Amino acid sequence: MRVLLAVLCLTLAACASQPPRDDSLYRSLGEQAGITRIVEGMLLNSARNPRIAHYFRDIDIERLRDKLVEQVCVEAGGPCEYTGDS
Repeated sequence: MRVLLAVLCLTLAACASQPPRDDSLYRSLGEQAGITRIVEGMLLNSARNPRIAHYFRDIDIERLRDKLVEQVCVEAGGPCEYTGDS
């Protein structure tokens, strides 16, 4: 799972160098509230999966949620700023 998270973070970081042209994806995702629901749903599904839940034991899940929401928001063209690690 850590590998999956690392790949996700690297993919999003690579996309950060190419700003989106418009905010239509951000709006289609439901803006900040919609993105938050999507990220929380993904994390809840991961935590409920007995095959991978143990990977989340030592992770600050609230920080992970917040940073994923920020990253998705930025990449979707929203008015967010990513404040996590580079």
